[in-house]
Amino acid sequence: MITDAHPRPIYNLTGQPWRARVQVYDAPFSLKKADSFTLHINSQPQYIRGQDAQPLFDDTKQYWYPELPNHGVKLPAAGVKIKVLEQNGTTMKVKFS
Repeated sequence: MITDAHPRPIYNLTGQPWRARVQVYDAPFSLKKADSFTLHINSQPQYIRGQDAQPLFDDTKQYWYPELPNHGVKLPAAGVKIKVLEQNGTTMKVKFS
């Protein structure tokens, strides 16, 4: 299962959540803002604004939503935190606590 850095569902123009492939485009925890892009539904464009960087994983936060039952994970809230400290290309330095 994927733990998405931006787990809150993204809704399309019809009021439905986008499919999982779209939901997880911004899943990596990172120091960089997610990309913005445009998708189309029935030839109507919808702009998806990239969300702010999310460098901190905290297992006490919500990473599962009932609107997308097959997407995300329910976590035990044990107090585990992982923070991205540095990022260079595909290399990153993280801190576990």
